[in-house]
Amino acid sequence: MYSRGRGRSGMIREFGIFRPLPTYHRMEKQWRYTSPKELHDLVKGSKEAGKDYIVVDVRDDDFAGGHVKGCLRAPFQEYEAGVANLVSKLKDVPTVVFHCTLSQVRGPKSARIYAETRSALVEGQKDTQEILVLQGGFAAFQAAYKDDTSLIEGWEPSGWNDAF
Repeated sequence: MYSRGRGRSGMIREFGIFRPLPTYHRMEKQWRYTSPKELHDLVKGSKEAGKDYIVVDVRDDDFAGGHVKGCLRAPFQEYEAGVANLVSKLKDVPTVVFHCTLSQVRGPKSARIYAETRSALVEGQKDTQEILVLQGGFAAFQAAYKDDTSLIEGWEPSGWNDAF
């Protein structure tokens, strides 16, 4: 089906017709990782949750066992269907932090989908929202700060013993 024609640099032959090779543009990463310490400093600082920053927890059934105080829960199983509403709801919040349990798949994917949706909805406007993913996820955050009730609520040791 696809073959390179002789003497036709940058072209492919598809069903006997020569066309230019497709170009793939790699999107610039629109989010970055943040450490548990940076999230600690953000929450403990003078910033107000819901106004200056928001923590979005995309865990599903693994939400049990505790969460960042004041987080917004957006289960990953339902995430894509509601991401446009989430973008609209958080449009004026300067910093949005996503996480799941380990922030290896669901947290980063949610941040990417959110950033792409936001880009499409605020097209033509200067976008100043900072999108972050909690490095190590809630597992790392709770390991460091589980005893601080100003950071974590609903913490249950049974949810974390020997879990990770």
